[in-house]
Amino acid sequence: MNRPLPIQSTQAFVGIQYGYIIVPPDVDRTLFVEQCYRRERVSILVERGGGVIHECYITREAIQRIEFPQTSKQLGSCVLFLTDIFSGLPIIFGVLSKEDESQLLKEGTFYIRKIFQGSSVIISGDARQGILSLSVDGGEISQLNISITNSARDATLNIRSGGVVNIESDKNTNIQDEKFCINKGSQAMVLGGELKTQLNKTNQYLSDLYSALYSTFQLIDTMVPGASAAFQAAMLGKEPGDYDGIESKESFLD
Repeated sequence: MNRPLPIQSTQAFVGIQYGYIIVPPDVDRTLFVEQCYRRERVSILVERGGGVIHECYITREAIQRIEFPQTSKQLGSCVLFLTDIFSGLPIIFGVLSKEDESQLLKEGTFYIRKIFQGSSVIISGDARQGILSLSVDGGEISQLNISITNSARDATLNIRSGGVVNIESDKNTNIQDEKFCINKGSQAMVLGGELKTQLNKTNQYLSDLYSALYSTFQLIDTMVPGASAAFQAAMLGKEPGDYDGIESKESFLD
C-alpha cells in the first residue's frame, strides 16, 4: 500500500491545537494502522475546519495512548499538537478525553486501558487505598505472562505479602518446576496414587497372613482345643484400612 501523501494546508497554525485520529477512506485499515505504529506517523482531522493532515509526527508516549477508529467515517482519539515551522506538519504530543469520555479519576489514582475488538487490558492504581489492579479480558483467549531469565538460569521471582496470598482459578492451577518446596521444607511429599497402591498391597498381605495364621491355629486345636477360637476372639473388631478416599480430587503431584 502506498503511504498517504501529506496534504499541504494554507492555514497558518498558531499555538496549541487539537484534532482527531482518523483512518483515511479507501485504505486497508489493518495495514494502515500497522504502518502508523511502525513509522510513528498518523493522520488527523483538525478541529474547527482545519482539514485532514497525513504523516503527522507523534511522540512515543502519545502513540501508546491513542485509539484508531474502526471506519473512515468515525473519529479516534482527540490529540493535542504543535506545528513544526519547517515541515508544516503537526507534532502530536498529548491525548485528550473527548466530550463523551471520562476516566473517572480521583486524586492519587491512575488508569491505563487498551481495547481492541472486544478485548481489553486495564492497569489501574489507587494510592489512597494501596491498590494496584491488572485486568486482562481477551474474549476467547487471555494470558498474563511474567518472565525472568538470565544466562546462569538462577533468576529469582519474589512475591511477598505482609498478610494473605490468595490464588484462585476456575479450572486448574499448574506448577512446573525441578523442585517445589513449601516453607523451605526438606521432607519429600507423598504421591497419593503410589501410597494407595502400597497400602492396598499391605492390606492384602495382612489378609493373607490372617488366613494362614487361622489355618495354623485350626491345626493346633487338635493339641490345644480352642486355639483358633481364641485367635478369632483376639482379632474381633479389627479391620484393614480403607484407602479409597486417600487421594485428593483437587491437588496432584508428579
